[in-house]
Amino acid sequence: MGRVGPNSNARFQSQHYNANSSRSNLALSLLNGKEHWGRLGIDALTEAGVGDWIRNSTDRDNLFLDTANDALLPNLERTLLGMLWPLFEAG
Repeated sequence: MGRVGPNSNARFQSQHYNANSSRSNLALSLLNGKEHWGRLGIDALTEAGVGDWIRNSTDRDNLFLDTANDALLPNLERTLLGMLWPLFEAG
């Protein structure tokens, strides 16, 4: 889960696939979350291969909302987190 704005193209397009791209991303969470690998069907995962694993083993849903609804976004994100219970919540 996460929110990005019009100036966040790198975050939206690539940062979650590269563990060294930012301080918080899905690739880094996966590499640091070895205790969850069994649940995810991961036997081994490397920094070089984590991006490919994400692309090949997960689905991504994008919701594009009008920024006029900014006040509603925190409630929507909280509701989706409560419904989906993501294993990793990289911001």
